[in-house]
Amino acid sequence: MSLPKTYVAIVEKLIDLTMRGKVQWEAGGGADRVVAAFKSSTVEIQGPEWEGKVSILFRNAKGVLLESFEFEQDDVEWEVIHGLYSTARKQALRVEEVVKELDAELGELESED
Repeated sequence: MSLPKTYVAIVEKLIDLTMRGKVQWEAGGGADRVVAAFKSSTVEIQGPEWEGKVSILFRNAKGVLLESFEFEQDDVEWEVIHGLYSTARKQALRVEEVVKELDAELGELESED
C-alpha cells in the first residue's frame, strides 16, 4: 500500500516526535495495539508484526475511523511504519524499564547465593 503524501508527512513527524519523547504512546487493548491521543484525533498502530502486517489508523476526537492503511513486509513503507510501530510499542509497554527491573531482580537473586 502506498501512503498519500499528507500521511507520509504525518508519519515522519510522528517518528521524529516519538524519538524525541514528545509523543506518548499507550497500549490500547492488547500488546499489539498502541495509541497516541491528540486534542483532535488519535493515531493507532496495530500488529501483529509476526504475521508481517502492520496497520495505522487515524480517528477523530470521537473515535470515528477516518483513514486506515495496512502494510506488509514487501511494501515500500514497511520499514518506516514498522519502525514507528516498534518504537511506539516499546514506549507504550515500558520495555526498557521492565528489562532493567528484570535485570535488577535477577542480580538480587544471584547475590542471595
